[in-house]
Amino acid sequence: MNIWGIGPILVLSAAVGLGLGRVMESYLDVHLGFSGPLLALSTMTALALFLAGVYLWLSAAMRIRSGVKSGKLLTDGVYARTRNPLYAAFVFFLLPALALLLNNLAYLLSSVLMYAAFDQYIEREENALLETFGDEYRAYCARTPRLFPRLRAAKAPVTPAPAAPVSNPGAN
Repeated sequence: MNIWGIGPILVLSAAVGLGLGRVMESYLDVHLGFSGPLLALSTMTALALFLAGVYLWLSAAMRIRSGVKSGKLLTDGVYARTRNPLYAAFVFFLLPALALLLNNLAYLLSSVLMYAAFDQYIEREENALLETFGDEYRAYCARTPRLFPRLRAAKAPVTPAPAAPVSNPGAN
């Protein structure tokens, strides 16, 4: 992986999706058509999605910053809810929030394009993590969704503590 990470793919897929959404908006009737109470509900939903996306993204970014230096597999916090919280934040929360705020169905296209781009990138990252962490990563994959976050964190398996040595009181 390079120093830029997923950044260029993120920007390119968002730009293409938003650009196509803008073109579609100009030539097609792609507005959601919400007004009155539906518009208010749409706006509140967009705000909730936006706040969830910002929380997910910031939590993941802070966890990466502190966790990668340790060289350990990140499996706690938001990483117990999804293996890819940074990507999930954009695909499922931030871009859909934008589409709802702009009252425009076409902007959801950028979410679909990002998902397709991320899916390819995630596969490469997972192969690298599998090489590095082996069975630990396989177990993590088995209990944690790849992209769509679950509400409750998966519980990591409990490893038993080593048994204490048994002393023999009569052997002195």
